[in-house]
Formats: sequence, structure tokens, C-alpha cells
Amino acid sequence: MIKDIEPLVKIPDYSLYITTIIVILISLILFFIVKNLKLKKQTIYDITLKKYQNIDFKNSKDAAYKVSKYSYILAKNQKSKEIQSQLLKELTKYKFKKNVPLFDSETIALYNLFLEVVTNE
Repeated sequence: MIKDIEPLVKIPDYSLYITTIIVILISLILFFIVKNLKLKKQTIYDITLKKYQNIDFKNSKDAAYKVSKYSYILAKNQKSKEIQSQLLKELTKYKFKKNVPLFDSETIALYNLFLEVVTNE
């Protein structure tokens, strides 16, 4: 009989546990990333809506550019896009000029109508 050969040693196998933990962690990370992206989409719209509501009409040239910029983000359905196109036509008389008058009542009415349509979507 040979005495210097040791019997087989059982080595514990933790690979299944480690793999399970890694899969769970990756799935949690992906879940939070997807959830955060959905929230970010909503907050961009909400932030733009707040900026649109708080436009200062004292500087009509700057306000015209801001209304144009924010209206592209806010217009979603057909009705809001139609009102947006009318509003953009009205705003052309306040853009591209050195001195511009204050907004007239028709432009402000279109602005308020667009705001009402967008907030009720």
C-alpha cells in the first residue's frame, strides 16, 4: 500500500451562487437605469412647460425666440401643432429685427391658447 498519496479533497463550488448574485445585481442596475430614463423624459417635458409658462414678455424679441424653441418640444398632437404653426407665423414679426414692438393681443391670445392645449393633453 502506498502511503504518500492523499485521498481526493472535496473543493466547495460557489460559482452558482456568485453567478446568481451577479445576474441579480446586473438586472437591478438595468431596472434603475430604465426607470431613470423614463423619469428623465417626463421631467424634460415638465421643465420645458414651466419655462414656457414663465416667459417674460417685456423683451419681446427674446420672448419670441423662447416661445419658438419651447413650442417645438411641447407640441405633441395635431391640434397643438396647428396652433404652434399659427403662433410661429405670428412670431416672425418679432424676430430678425433690431427694434421690435411689444406683443400684440393676437399673439398673446395664441400663446395662451397653445399653453391651454398643451397643459390639457
